[in-house]
Amino acid sequence: MAQSGLTSHNRFPYAEWVSVGEKEGAWLRLDWDDNYEVSSARLFDRPNLNDQITSAHLEFSDGSQVQVGALPNDGRALEISFEPRAIRWVKLVIDSVSVSTSDIGLAEIEILGERLPTNFSTLAARTTEVSGFISIGALYQGNYTAESWTALETALTAAQSMVLAGTATQAQADAALAAINAALEGLTAKPVEKDALQETYDEIAASADGLNPLYYTQKSWEDFEDALAYAADVLADSGAQQDEVDYAQELLIESFGKLMILPVIALLQSAVGDADAIVAAADYADNYPLAQRTALEAALTTAKNVLAHPENYTNTGMTSAWNGLRNAIIALQEPANTAKTELAWWISHAEALLAAPPAANYIPAAKENLQDAINAAKLVYNNALSTDPEMTAEAEKIQEAIWQLYDKGDKTELQQFYDMVKDYDQSIYTLASWTVFKAALDAAKDTLDNVNAIEEDVVEAYQNLIAGEAQLALKTIVDFTALNAAITAGQKILDAKDNYIASSIVGLQGLVTNARALLIKPGVTQAEVNTAADALRQAIAKARLKPDRSPLLSALAIVQGLSLGNFTAESVAPLTALVSQGNVLVAQPDEALTQTQINALAQQILDAIAALAARNVQAQSPANTGSGGGSAATGTGGGSAGDASLSTDIPAVGGNAEGDVPAKPEASTGIGDQPTPTAVSDVQDGGSGTLLAAVIALSALLALAVCTIIFLVWKRRKEDDEAPQKA
Repeated sequence: MAQSGLTSHNRFPYAEWVSVGEKEGAWLRLDWDDNYEVSSARLFDRPNLNDQITSAHLEFSDGSQVQVGALPNDGRALEISFEPRAIRWVKLVIDSVSVSTSDIGLAEIEILGERLPTNFSTLAARTTEVSGFISIGALYQGNYTAESWTALETALTAAQSMVLAGTATQAQADAALAAINAALEGLTAKPVEKDALQETYDEIAASADGLNPLYYTQKSWEDFEDALAYAADVLADSGAQQDEVDYAQELLIESFGKLMILPVIALLQSAVGDADAIVAAADYADNYPLAQRTALEAALTTAKNVLAHPENYTNTGMTSAWNGLRNAIIALQEPANTAKTELAWWISHAEALLAAPPAANYIPAAKENLQDAINAAKLVYNNALSTDPEMTAEAEKIQEAIWQLYDKGDKTELQQFYDMVKDYDQSIYTLASWTVFKAALDAAKDTLDNVNAIEEDVVEAYQNLIAGEAQLALKTIVDFTALNAAITAGQKILDAKDNYIASSIVGLQGLVTNARALLIKPGVTQAEVNTAADALRQAIAKARLKPDRSPLLSALAIVQGLSLGNFTAESVAPLTALVSQGNVLVAQPDEALTQTQINALAQQILDAIAALAARNVQAQSPANTGSGGGSAATGTGGGSAGDASLSTDIPAVGGNAEGDVPAKPEASTGIGDQPTPTAVSDVQDGGSGTLLAAVIALSALLALAVCTIIFLVWKRRKEDDEAPQKA
């Protein structure tokens, strides 16, 4: 690698890049913080005759190479041109040197190009991707140490701020991208803690051994078994994450608490309890006839058998056992009014259900309905005028209300699915599919919050949420290519805003800022990107460079340098009119001018200059050269003749100097006596007039050539100035 050295040479006499004893294979690399578009280079060999590079090559960061021939050994630059390329660094590698070389090096290296705006698209895409992973739970904070997760959040926040500001160098943007990737690779998993799950599992599994699955609704028992099996799998999985462990424990506790006993089992258990209490009473045998006691005991035996072996009975069989036991209990009373006795039993049974611990699992609205039914039944029961049909109707109302107690919807699966999908990231789905999903999600939330939701409501909400989630459609990947190109072009104009008419770029900065914001906007759509790109392109198209008046001013200056009195009035008249137009045009404000107007008028003036026709000069008498009154062609004193010069805004350069051709008498501006025509002495065969005309014509041609060169130089410079706008 070359190192800085001190020596003496022509261009920069106090610095060189000199290797220490290296020859072929030595190299030098230049790095920049931004990308540059380069298309040429200049290399200056060391300022001595011994060390010379005879061949080398340039390596660029885009992977391309350019071959370099021998550098001039006299200190002149080697100019190298190549196809434009966008690079961050360039490396010069020496391939061969002269035989006298001892320490190869360079006096100077120049890489010529233009800085390119920072490309934030890759960084913006990466921040959006990682943020999406976090939002859907693919990256879960609880699985990682606080330090490593904080590092990721810090890198993401810094990158998002950088993209939004749009002022960072390419090196800074690349460093921000590298920081995100490094933070992802550096995420450190937390040690998984399973002790709490193991303790919960052991306790609930032990309790479940004493439970009869047939006492519970099929769904609630299946949910419990699934939760138990999932917890066992997580405990056995050595690779389980902490979020899986925590979820397994939560699910197990929830499903065990939501085991729902069958309605008929609950009724049967209540009736068995009542019958056992009657049979256990001390005066049981004395109070009831043998036949009634035999019927009660037989019904009680059947009910207990059902509870002991529910697998042997259908729901109808269980209901029949409950009705048989209930009727046997009622028959013990031998009431005079069977309808009133049955109503009394239903009132007592309903109040017992509301007071029992399972009441906490009943639907609140159903409990209120049952209480209302009990209150209404008591009014009928206590009314001496109530008929049997009225009492039977009230008993049936209580029965219906009791059955409604057990219609409470099981929200376990709905809650689990809701928790799984509630935090989906809207930004990655289409608007239409998200609208359907959001409606189902909101409805599911309402059902979960509704304490009076029945099973039918829960099932409907669950099915709708599943369908809503299934139809979600991911957005098409947004293409930022056109927007990035527009941002780049717009920024170039802003960087050179002093070269543009201010009124033509009003609002451009805001459009560029808004466009950059879209690069990191969550959920940005292709339509938004396209609209922003179109708006930016339209604003760029309206940007107008300040008009360059130099072509016109140059043309006017050329006119001022001419002695128009030497040309015919017919050829001068069009030029005079054009110059007047030019004086008016250059005084106009930038907004009122176009470059086309300026160029066209400048060209017309140049064409008029080229069309000037020299006057025919006739032989005249010798001119006086003394001073004093009278006419004179040259010299000082009154009566000095002048030419017919043209007035412009630029101070006139002209008038008759000594040796000028005299003007016509009517063009004289001398002081004193009016001059009279005189002859030029010693004119031989009219040769002087011919020679003078030739000189005038040659002067006009030279002036035209100068104007043409000035115009071409201006045109080339104009094209270079317009390059940012065209980009």
